[in-house]
Amino acid sequence: MGDKEPVHHYATTDYWEQRYTERSDSGHCSIFEWYLRWEALKPHMKSLIETTDRVLHLGTGSSNLSEDMYYDGYEKAINIDISRTITKSMRNRSSNCKGMTWEVEDCRDMTFEDDYFDVVVDKGTLDALSCGGSDDVYDTCMEVYRVLRPGGLFILISSVPMNVYLGGRVGGHIEW
Repeated sequence: MGDKEPVHHYATTDYWEQRYTERSDSGHCSIFEWYLRWEALKPHMKSLIETTDRVLHLGTGSSNLSEDMYYDGYEKAINIDISRTITKSMRNRSSNCKGMTWEVEDCRDMTFEDDYFDVVVDKGTLDALSCGGSDDVYDTCMEVYRVLRPGGLFILISSVPMNVYLGGRVGGHIEW
């Protein structure tokens, strides 16, 4: 079987702190992309998002997505991650991206105002949280719904079919 760590750790702060600390070189983490890069996503997302939209990126990790979007004109972005280590690293790495911020936040219990964002982007965060159980996914979806303005857009980039996350328990409480 090997010495693989159980995947349920993907839903914990400790796992991500340790991962980013171990992969950090003098406080800088190398870029790692889950799934697709901006260049592959851009033809689809540009038709959905205005450059003036307020965008929230969930669980950014060390992805370049928000920076690449910034350089294409999406400058009103708030990036959150549960790891202080990666948030600090990404804040330093993108310090020239004026107007884009990096915050330590748990997407299951965010501090943002209701109806604040035009768009929420998740690229793999719900996948990681699902390893911790359905409560983590439910809590995150309810928070996304809360912080999205009415008519806002939730872009979910995942290896899991959308109805798995947004149907069932979540779908019964939210009219997406």
